[in-house]
Amino acid sequence: MGSVWPEALVREFAERRAVLFLGAGFSIATATADGKSFPSWTQLLLSLAQKLPKAVERTAVQKLIKFQNYLDAAQIIWDQVPAADLRQKIIDTFSLKLSSPQDLYRCIIDVDPHTLTIGLRLS
Repeated sequence: MGSVWPEALVREFAERRAVLFLGAGFSIATATADGKSFPSWTQLLLSLAQKLPKAVERTAVQKLIKFQNYLDAAQIIWDQVPAADLRQKIIDTFSLKLSSPQDLYRCIIDVDPHTLTIGLRLS
């Protein structure tokens, strides 16, 4: 059974007035030749929390993540991890070279949206 798209939405895309938003699941579906992939929101926060200077802060962030309080966890990381360390960890995490264009990416190019926004889903 195929999806039925609302006529108004199809018209908005056809007239290039739509914004396509892609969540983190889109990036997680990609992989490098050696099998590495982008982290989920939880994996990213836990990885960044390892850069926190104090054990009590790491524990607090882990508890916040356990209860899906991601924004507060991210705020502690942002406030307490030295900017240079945070920047380097993010560069290292997202500097993966994909082995080849994925089918998902080709589909997005085929949609040809006027604006493409890629974001994180917080759950």
